[in-house]
Amino acid sequence: MTILKDLEQRQNLQLTEDGERRLLVNTDSKVTLATLQNRNKYYILIENIRKAIKRLEDQQWTVLFNRMKNHLEIEGNEMADRLAKKAEMDDIGT
Repeated sequence: MTILKDLEQRQNLQLTEDGERRLLVNTDSKVTLATLQNRNKYYILIENIRKAIKRLEDQQWTVLFNRMKNHLEIEGNEMADRLAKKAEMDDIGT
């Protein structure tokens, strides 16, 4: 859920001074990154992330993902983890 919200918010960003359209998304979710790469798995949340990436790529953005270690004491990280887990469980229930 956090990745999707991040991508949606960044769609409205302006170009940087050097004109690059590169977007780095940091996440500690190894499962989400693996699922995004596996086209044989279908989950609503993952499909929405894929669509957001596609929209950005259609606007000439390069979307990169960076896998971070979890629990780096980043503000909001615990809440993001809980929301991601809830979204995953909601997705499984549908």
